[in-house]
Amino acid sequence: MIFNDATQRDNIPIVDQVMGDASLTLGAKNIGLEKMIAAAQEENLNAVIHIKLHPETIHGFRQGLFSSYKKDESIQFIRHDCAP
Repeated sequence: MIFNDATQRDNIPIVDQVMGDASLTLGAKNIGLEKMIAAAQEENLNAVIHIKLHPETIHGFRQGLFSSYKKDESIQFIRHDCAP
């Protein structure tokens, strides 16, 4: 996938997961949305964070972790089916 960022900033992908997925309930119990975004931003100053929404979220079947997160100039959403 090609990221379109005219500023030539680093691009950091984060992949969304649906609410209640076993990878979250059994594996990543204490990792919250805010912690993930904050860690990505702290470790990659001046980068653009690209959040790839889950296909089931894109098609309206299930809510993803990031589906209600606010977009800003350093956070962009990938809202189409693709392999990041």
